Amino acid sequence: MTPEVDYDRDFYAWIARNVALLRAGRVSEVDAENIAEELESMGKRDLRQLRSRSRRGHTNPTHDAYRTERGLTRCRRFAV
Repeated sequence: MTPEVDYDRDFYAWIARNVALLRAGRVSEVDAENIAEELESMGKRDLRQLRSRSRRGHTNPTHDAYRTERGLTRCRRFAV
């Protein structure tokens, strides 16, 4: 693993490096700023999805499970 992995060039390698550093307890070496941005982005995305589902009155757990496993595009044809 390279000492520095560029967040903008190789996202997967960046994730792998930071996960390894965190698991090894080397917290001072992680890319904290970009990790914070990614976590914030994930939280906003999840909140948007929750709000969207609430507006649609979506409550079918089987549909949600299929959506999670197969992705949104395959699920559209089975919309409730």
